[in-house]
Amino acid sequence: MHKWRKMLRAYQLFFVILPAKKNTNRDNMKRLLTILLLTFLYIIGHAQNPMLRNYHTNEYGGGTQNWAIDKTLDNRLLLANNDGLLEFDSHWWRRFPLPNYSNVRSVLFDRRRLVVWAGGSNEFGCYSLSKGNYVVGYHTLTDRLKPEEHDFDEIWRIHALGDSIVFQGRNRLFFLDANDSLTSISIPSGIGCSAVACGRLVLNCHDGIYELRGGRPVQVGLFKSVQDYLGHHVGEVVHL
Repeated sequence: MHKWRKMLRAYQLFFVILPAKKNTNRDNMKRLLTILLLTFLYIIGHAQNPMLRNYHTNEYGGGTQNWAIDKTLDNRLLLANNDGLLEFDSHWWRRFPLPNYSNVRSVLFDRRRLVVWAGGSNEFGCYSLSKGNYVVGYHTLTDRLKPEEHDFDEIWRIHALGDSIVFQGRNRLFFLDANDSLTSISIPSGIGCSAVACGRLVLNCHDGIYELRGGRPVQVGLFKSVQDYLGHHVGEVVHL
C-alpha cells in the first residue's frame, strides 16, 4: 500500500512541477504515455519478483531445522521442526513438542481421520484438532509397541497408503491399518528412503529395492534407486 501511495505522489509531482511552461495537448499526451509505460514496467517488475517473507527462529519459536512440511484443509502450515511440531495460520506461530522432547522428523495431515501424524526419536503418534482446526492434544502410539520394538531410532517418513498410515524408521516400518490396528515390520538391511506412488509403497534399502505387498517387504529387482523402479513400472501401474 505504501508503494502505491509513493507512486501516486510521484505522478502528482510529475504533472504539477514539470514543466513550468504552458502545456500543449501534445505535451500532455507524451506525459500520459510516459506514466503508462512506467506503471506497466513497475507492475511487470513486481510480478517477476514475488514478495517473500523470511521468518527468524525468534519469530516462529522453534529450532533452526525443519525436516518436513504439510498443510491442513484450511491451509494452516505444519512443519516438523527440531523443537517440535510448528503450526502457522499466516498470522501466528504455535509450537507443540513431543512427549520426549525429541526432534520432529516427519509430519503428515491425515485427511481421513482429520489428525496430524508426527514422528521423532523413538516416538510417533498424532495431534488431534479442535473444531477450529487448531492443533490441541497429542496421542502416542508407542505405548502399543512390544518392549523389543521401542528402540527404533527416528521416524523419517510418514505415508498415507489408502486408508492406512505407514511410519518409516531406519530398520522398521509401523503399519496402522484402517481399523487402527498397529503392526511392526522389521527391515534388517536398513531403509535409506521410501516413497508412495500410484498406491505402492517402495523402499530403498541397503541391499536393493523393496515393495510392500500384503504387509510384507518383497525385493523387486536390481534397480539402483526408487526413481528407477517407479520409472520402469509407471506404465504398468497406470494401466492396472
